[in-house]
Amino acid sequence: MIDEDKCACIHVLRPLLIYMKITGLSYIFSRPALRPFFKIYSYTILILLLSVVVRYIFHFKPSEEGLNVKTTLKIICMIYVSIGALSTFVLMRLQHHILPIRCAIIRELPAGSELPDHESLLRLSKIFAAVTLIVSAANAASLILSRLGLVAMPPIPPFTSDAFPFYIFDTLLVFVTQSAAMLCASVFAIFCLAIRKLAIKIAHDMRHNTNNNDVFKYQKQYQALTDATALLEQRYSYYILAIYAFQVPMVCFTLYIILRGSNLDFGAISILAVWGLNMIGMLFFISIPPILLNEQVDELIRNCYHMYNFIGTKTNPVAFQQSIQFLAFQVSSTPLSMTAGNMFKLTREMMLTMFSQILTYFIILLQSG
Repeated sequence: MIDEDKCACIHVLRPLLIYMKITGLSYIFSRPALRPFFKIYSYTILILLLSVVVRYIFHFKPSEEGLNVKTTLKIICMIYVSIGALSTFVLMRLQHHILPIRCAIIRELPAGSELPDHESLLRLSKIFAAVTLIVSAANAASLILSRLGLVAMPPIPPFTSDAFPFYIFDTLLVFVTQSAAMLCASVFAIFCLAIRKLAIKIAHDMRHNTNNNDVFKYQKQYQALTDATALLEQRYSYYILAIYAFQVPMVCFTLYIILRGSNLDFGAISILAVWGLNMIGMLFFISIPPILLNEQVDELIRNCYHMYNFIGTKTNPVAFQQSIQFLAFQVSSTPLSMTAGNMFKLTREMMLTMFSQILTYFIILLQSG
């Protein structure tokens, strides 16, 4: 069990952890007396989402319906709930590893230090929590509007039943599903940005404190960052791969419904457009922070070259340059990079490839429709 006092030190994640607890996506970061209740709550949410996914799979028969707007909407809903169930599972496992990741990040900082720029990270965490609440509420409201016939769009397949009392239950499932996906991505983004800020601090010290450089200190600090990055990647690598595998076709299917759907009013088109932007936003959410983190490595290597050429008044310049060479080798051989299922690194080139895939799949859907 995690000590309550240690939980209080995770300032930058506090808004997200509170949101996770309220929505039944966390039970570790709660009072010991209430922990059994939140644990049952969390597992109940996960079982409900998994049961909805199984229900969709058994009731989905594309061979009989063909590719049309109704079938496409069923596929979107099935993938959507699958992402929610997967995100819930990842969050339930991740909460056991939040403290080890944080401790690895600040391992080489002075005693009592928090994450670098923790106030700005805390504000960003609050923004992520607020955006998650707004988007989740908007998605839940769109379900109600479509069920009540207030917008002219194809009926969204029910998660549980078409009966009126189940509308509220389906709305709650949509809210939790969206919240789980965005909270999972938010925690990942905050940790990536925290590691990046420490890498920026190391690069700044290397550049501006050349006369008093302790190369071994930089080696230990960078090793702590690579350890934290490795821990984070172990928890997220296959999740990132699943998000790319799910969200890319979902964006294509949503665009297909907008263009192929008949009798769609402005409200329905607006809802579908928000869905598409939400999916693209999720892809950016898990792509931009690790890309920024990976690009920070180039700055560290440039500063290694700067230090190597600055011998100054060193009593043993050869040993100093050898230490810098080892630091440069350490940075280049163990970059702060994330992968998707150990298949490809998250880079700017990868993002360009992703959008070209979306365009390609969308054109294929239009031709086959």
